[in-house]
Parts: sequence; C-alpha cells; structure tokens
Amino acid sequence: WAYWWAKLSARMKGSGAVFYRSSFFDISWASIDVLYCYLYPPIMSSVEEKFGREAKPGALLISRAFSLPGLTPEQVMNPPSGHPVFIYRKTK
Repeated sequence: WAYWWAKLSARMKGSGAVFYRSSFFDISWASIDVLYCYLYPPIMSSVEEKFGREAKPGALLISRAFSLPGLTPEQVMNPPSGHPVFIYRKTK
C-alpha cells in the first residue's frame, strides 16, 4: 500500500517523482537523482558498491539509520527521532 500511497500523493501534488516497485538491486541506478533507503547493515556494502558503480555524478543517496561502510557522508542529520540520516553524493 505504501507504493500506491506514494504515487497518489506525488500525483496530487504535481510532483515529477518516479517510484519503482521492483527489487532494489534489479533496476539500474544510472538515471536516479535521489535514492532513499532504510535497509539493514549487512546489505549496506552491496548498496555502496552499486551506488559507486551505477549512480551518475551528483546523485544523492540518503540512508536512514545505517551508513555505508566505506564512504564518508557529505552530511549526517540527527533528527529528534533518534535515527541518524546519512547523505552521500556521487562525485565521479
């Protein structure tokens, strides 16, 4: 239901956001401008590899609660919820 709610909400607001209902790793990240994830630590190294390999320069990866093991975030936000948010930008 979250997928459909997000699509409906974006459409009602006139957003140009595109939502994918697919395996995170089965789609290409080459055209993605912003990628948001809330995944478990054991999978974050795979996310880092795919981000480095496929994301275009300037793309953002925003991760709630879990950092990428081999990259330094551009920014870390610590909201009152207690879950840090890590923001990474693809440089090359």
